[in-house]
Amino acid sequence: MGPPRVSVVIAWMAPDADAGADGADTLASLARQDCGLDALEVVVCHPRGVPPPPSLHAFPHHQVLESPEDGYYRLKNLGIAHARGEIIALADADCTYAPTWVSEIVATLDSGADVSVGFSRLQGSSLARRLCSYFDLQQMLLRALGGTRRFNSSNVAFSADLIRSCPYDPRFDRTGGCVELAHRLLQRGARMQFNPRQTAVHAFYGLQRHTWKQAVCEGFDFLHSRAVNPSMSLAALTRLGPLAPPLLSAILVCADALNVLQNRRVMGIRWWELPAYALGSLFMRTIEMGGMYWALARPRSIAAFVNRNFA
Repeated sequence: MGPPRVSVVIAWMAPDADAGADGADTLASLARQDCGLDALEVVVCHPRGVPPPPSLHAFPHHQVLESPEDGYYRLKNLGIAHARGEIIALADADCTYAPTWVSEIVATLDSGADVSVGFSRLQGSSLARRLCSYFDLQQMLLRALGGTRRFNSSNVAFSADLIRSCPYDPRFDRTGGCVELAHRLLQRGARMQFNPRQTAVHAFYGLQRHTWKQAVCEGFDFLHSRAVNPSMSLAALTRLGPLAPPLLSAILVCADALNVLQNRRVMGIRWWELPAYALGSLFMRTIEMGGMYWALARPRSIAAFVNRNFA
């Protein structure tokens, strides 16, 4: 039996059985992949104090790694460093994956892409759930036409050589690292391709978590990521102090409008739903602006809020 072609790295955080996010459904969805399990390696990375899954016997190739450090992106980096596949896909224990997920990843990278960016949504198909998915799961940053520039770290895959040479920045703990990593990969000339058939379903944690709390987190992430990496887009505006949040929010609302019009069909947005997305953009970006002001005034306080609500 040769080495697996695709390694799936799972960040095994504290389980949340109430939200249906105990990891069992994640492993079951990976066991149903149509590529065959001999081509697949599962690498589970968990922090100390969080028990690993009881068994991975369904997978001929698997590893269980305990991280000496807490932190979502540190778990990702640990798995990336130990994965044996020539393709490294990233998954989370609160997501389930379509049976064609791995084969879609392979097809995208075989076509010449360096990064295969999937399409994630929250559980449920109501307009409210789809609005939450749009703003919470990086849908608003995907690009159906040409190369995309962003991804969600629970549904993305890389050439192993690329991601090993350019991993997540360890200064990010739980949020923001995917946006900064995408920027560095593009700077290196990586080709990032959005594949809407590479689908995942993310657990739903309630409206508060996926609306105003997420928007506050986005405000913190926007400023923090550009403080870590000043070469990122719009970083110059973040140095305008209290003038920055309203300017940035206006730019982001315009970007949301362009994205919805470009990607409406791919994301399943009906024409008569566009006003709801416009109102959602204004709502989320206004709260995000408040998060930016919070980050400017009390950075430690908002960092504690983010880590507490997105652990």
